[in-house]
Amino acid sequence: HVAYARVPADSLFHPMFDFGFNLKLGLPQGSFKSNVGTVGFGIDVLGLYHFRRLPFAVGLDMGILIYGSQTRNEPLSTTIPDVTVNVTNTNNYANFHVVGRVQPQAGSFRPYADLLLGLNYLFTDTRINDQDDYDEVASSTNFSDTAFSTGLAVGMKWYLSTGEEEVTGVPFQILLDTKLKYLFGREAEYLKKGSMRVENGQLFFDTMRSRTDLLGVQVGIVVEF
Repeated sequence: HVAYARVPADSLFHPMFDFGFNLKLGLPQGSFKSNVGTVGFGIDVLGLYHFRRLPFAVGLDMGILIYGSQTRNEPLSTTIPDVTVNVTNTNNYANFHVVGRVQPQAGSFRPYADLLLGLNYLFTDTRINDQDDYDEVASSTNFSDTAFSTGLAVGMKWYLSTGEEEVTGVPFQILLDTKLKYLFGREAEYLKKGSMRVENGQLFFDTMRSRTDLLGVQVGIVVEF
């Protein structure tokens, strides 16, 4: 249980930790855009540690988005053609970064800038579900590759409210978070929608290779405590 207190945004509240959850659009850039040609949708999570009374924080930024998916209906097997299932191929772009942030700790509006260093992980998986898509029968990762990545982000936090955890008495703040993030991804091999082909019972890949630059447009909620 939490109790909300009427504490002004510019009070002496100095958080030690951030936990954020963002929804995002991922816009491929450069040759990655030319090859993929679609906008991705996904989520990001962020955890930060703030240096006491300094405008600096460090932490981890992780996210995943889907940049292509297709579903087809197939017989369960050649010996059971009267039972059909949905086969879904999904192309995914995951990122894992260490992040350093410059940001004021107080105020109703808190602009910030991030520097990121880590990896992009591109993978394609296949899931088999029953026709109602309720039960997953099986799944497998078909193709994957990893690329070194650096990034920059700029954003703004908008103060929403202040509260206090009822049992421990630990104060916290809730903020709206808006962000633009650009990832400079090194070259990787990946698939796009339609890159997997089944011919005579065998699976073939039409792979692509390029840089994996991505522009993210994000909005979410941050809890500081």
